[in-house]
Amino acid sequence: MSTSKKGILLILILSNIFIFTGCWNYSEIDEQVIVSAIAIDKGQNGKKFHVSAEIILIAQGSNAEVSTAIVESDGNTMLESLRNMISTTSQKLYHGQCKVMVIGKQLAREGIAETLDFPLRDHEVRKDMFVVVSQADTAQEILETEALINPVNGFEIDTVLNTDVGSLSQVKPVRVIDSINVLATEGKSLAVPTISLIKDNNEKKTTSLSGLAIFKRDKLIGFLSEEESKMYQFITDSVNNTALSVRTSEDSNDYVCFEVFENKTTVKPSKIKDALNFEIKINSEVSLDETQGFEIDGKKLGEIYTRNLKNRVENLIDNAKKFYKIDIFGFGHLLDLKNTKLWEKYKKNWDETFLKASFTVSPQVKVRGSGTTGEKIMVGD
Repeated sequence: MSTSKKGILLILILSNIFIFTGCWNYSEIDEQVIVSAIAIDKGQNGKKFHVSAEIILIAQGSNAEVSTAIVESDGNTMLESLRNMISTTSQKLYHGQCKVMVIGKQLAREGIAETLDFPLRDHEVRKDMFVVVSQADTAQEILETEALINPVNGFEIDTVLNTDVGSLSQVKPVRVIDSINVLATEGKSLAVPTISLIKDNNEKKTTSLSGLAIFKRDKLIGFLSEEESKMYQFITDSVNNTALSVRTSEDSNDYVCFEVFENKTTVKPSKIKDALNFEIKINSEVSLDETQGFEIDGKKLGEIYTRNLKNRVENLIDNAKKFYKIDIFGFGHLLDLKNTKLWEKYKKNWDETFLKASFTVSPQVKVRGSGTTGEKIMVGD
């Protein structure tokens, strides 16, 4: 049996233990179906919601093979939709192992407050499950794909999101409770990871993280690309470890690649005459991991890194002003934390104030490691 399947069986066994240990809403395990993920789209047949659930199936016998199935239903509330699935499963759904909620982009454009209300209030639904927005036509399509590693899509997406935190820093995973807290916080905008459909080497559809979904209040207004999402992580001090490829010069097609080991971003708001200024200091510790046609020089490497990072961060801030016209980074919330008096003055028309504010981006870098020594690889005739 594969390691992933053994892990799933262990999770299911532990789930059974918790169900059997005298909860006030005790229910026999053989009367429940375990849900690993739910997808929520605009409703069909005149209903508000179309909800799909990935359920885990375990084949009887010595091999105990794990597989999944998708059940779906429509309703005017989330609970109604999920309870209607009993007519298909003949058993109640157990949400204790539900890892992710996938929200369809069409529904997200209309608002997600009602969608998040259900897990907030229902005692059986986890408030720490991840939230992602589907860039496919529907959220249901995400659950219908074949995962590459784990036979359960919900568990696969959960693993990918946790891996991104430590190795990619492309997105910052967002849980249900996080989303609710951000929506209730002045000066902040919600940014949720997005997931897309791609084809693997065998032309089968699978899923991949693809950037961030940007919200104005609870309504989806646009998407950040993978590249823009990484710069968003730098601005919001969310980079743990990542790789950053940069051109050696504007007119060159040669790149160097840095591994970012540590990063700390601080933002200092101040008032200059009648306008606000935010000083963004980005301090990185990196090593050179790859070079193309570039003579290695520690000083030049530092200049390349800081110049490139400064340009990318400034471009994202400019694009946020131009295309979204709102503070997607949470600068207003930072202003509230660091200078409440100024925030009280500007908060009523904060988005307009953000558009007029100036930003000073000041990256600094320490290049370490043996990658900065030696010459480029020479190729003879």
